[in-house]
Amino acid sequence: MTGGRSRAAVRALTLLVAVVMALLVGAGPAAAHSELERSDPPDGGTVAVGRTNLTLWFGEPVSLDGSTFALHAADGTAVDVTAASDGGEVVRLTAPPLPRGTFVVEWRAMSLDDGHVASGTVVFGVGLRPSVVPSSETGPPEVPGVVLRWLDLSALLVAIGALSVSGRVIGALGGSSHGLRRSIRVIGAAAAAAAVATGALTPLALAWRADEPVSVWVSQVWSTVTGTPWGRLWLAREVALLVAAALLWSWAQRPDRASARVRGATAALVVAAALETGAGHVSTLPVRVLPAAVAGTAHLLAAGVWAGGLVVLVVCLVPPTRRDPRFRGAGLAPVWRAFSPRAAGASVVLLATGLYEAGRHVPAPGSLTSSVYGGAVAAKTLLVLLALSLAAVNTLVVNPGPAARVGRLLGRPAGWAPVSVRRFAVVVTAEAAVLVLAAGAAAVLTSVPTSRELANAAAVTAPAHGTTDGLFITVEEVRAGPDLSTLVVRVRSVVLPDPAPVVAAEVRLAGPGGQSATAVLTPVEEGRYEAEVAAPGPGAWSADVVLHRQGRPDTLSTLHWTVAAPATDAVDRLELLTTAAAVALLAALSAGVWVYRRRAAPPVPTDSVPARPLAVAGRAPSQESLKQLP
Repeated sequence: MTGGRSRAAVRALTLLVAVVMALLVGAGPAAAHSELERSDPPDGGTVAVGRTNLTLWFGEPVSLDGSTFALHAADGTAVDVTAASDGGEVVRLTAPPLPRGTFVVEWRAMSLDDGHVASGTVVFGVGLRPSVVPSSETGPPEVPGVVLRWLDLSALLVAIGALSVSGRVIGALGGSSHGLRRSIRVIGAAAAAAAVATGALTPLALAWRADEPVSVWVSQVWSTVTGTPWGRLWLAREVALLVAAALLWSWAQRPDRASARVRGATAALVVAAALETGAGHVSTLPVRVLPAAVAGTAHLLAAGVWAGGLVVLVVCLVPPTRRDPRFRGAGLAPVWRAFSPRAAGASVVLLATGLYEAGRHVPAPGSLTSSVYGGAVAAKTLLVLLALSLAAVNTLVVNPGPAARVGRLLGRPAGWAPVSVRRFAVVVTAEAAVLVLAAGAAAVLTSVPTSRELANAAAVTAPAHGTTDGLFITVEEVRAGPDLSTLVVRVRSVVLPDPAPVVAAEVRLAGPGGQSATAVLTPVEEGRYEAEVAAPGPGAWSADVVLHRQGRPDTLSTLHWTVAAPATDAVDRLELLTTAAAVALLAALSAGVWVYRRRAAPPVPTDSVPARPLAVAGRAPSQESLKQLP
């Protein structure tokens, strides 16, 4: 490939990736995950006998077709319930009038934005305190889903790795590399096809419920894939992987026109990685989405170059060492010397982007032990550090120069190596196995809500409250849509029996900048009144609650609360530290690459000895020029 064509390919690939990133940013990020932020009745709460409506508020819009909601009594008796939503974060359940007892809402909500599924329960009592201890904590993901995700990620990494080592790395073997090159390209094509297959199974697994008919299951899958941002990104990823698989297979069968196939396969895999990132946790970030999308894409590509490339080399080169002992060490050394620089660069990029992503999705160090996501991040980090240690050992084994310098620092004799050459294949295989386990940890953390999402979902403001004329009154403003809120007023007499029951209620709202509204409340159940109002803007608000009482003057109670401004996802201390560490690592990598290239560059001749003329445009030097040579 000429220099002009290389630059054109780089420009085309850069433009393609920029378009994909722009599409990801324009897809509209969500503020949180499809975790349950609150419910009415609350988990562990009590409602009046005869209640018919239940409301669930989620952290982001949920797909009603991909979600399920069930209601049953404490003894397991099912209660018919219908779910309704306007396509936003609020789901309203309607049931027959509920009798006295304990009831459980089992919910399973699919996010419209990233396709992730969260589940949980809400336990409440009707006319009594619930007899079951409520629990709304998110547990570990389902094992089949994690295994499918593990296979999907591994296949994508192997496809990227096969492409990265099929050229100069495997070419270090010389003439014996021709058959191996074809095998590696076939492995890459098969891995990309496997990623397509696991990707096709993913929405099927997300929507699967054993107690639902097949027709409902198929309908939910179709709605998820075609009607959600996550589904459309996932479909585009599948198309990109199909293109990559076809080009790698074609390249393996017909090595001619290799440059065009390499450029096409590279572009397809980069686009697939970008779409994979956009369909994941990046979609839950409210701001600074583009840096997170770029970092996530680079993280996935770097993992493919290092982990995927290493697995491919182990599969193709280690088995021959068992059949021919003479091939051990010395036979593998040229390939690993060619692979080490790119693996080292990829590992630095992997660490840097991983640090940045951890800072974006983990709000505090304590989250590493208090959530499934944090535990998976910690496990993945430890596995990557272990793999780096093994990689350092392998690098010293195949590079005598650096090994000699390290040996001198440690006071070891000449010819020292961390392990014997005969053990090289074992240590390389161990490094690959550790990286495969790290991919499993990545499968877990991409299958659960992030620690920051859980922290945001748990931040619920307590309702304003006060006591007036023997009545305990609370006012709560709960979002019911983009521009609407539900005003919930609860009234309970602190004097029994109540001398003057409340028969009606209304509220006058006053807020910053002269904002005001009046709402006549509708009784929902005994002691509870609701009304929909325009969503209050940020600032200090007051509510004059007027309660009309039987046989007694009205009760007026003024309550105050503050509406917080929309979350801006300001940079916290942990994110600042991890971002700084990531920048430092990338700067060190850039400096290392610059020094490496300076040292590897051939010296420029400074004497007056004429250089031997080179053939120009395929023509041999003339006889006159040859006569002038010394």
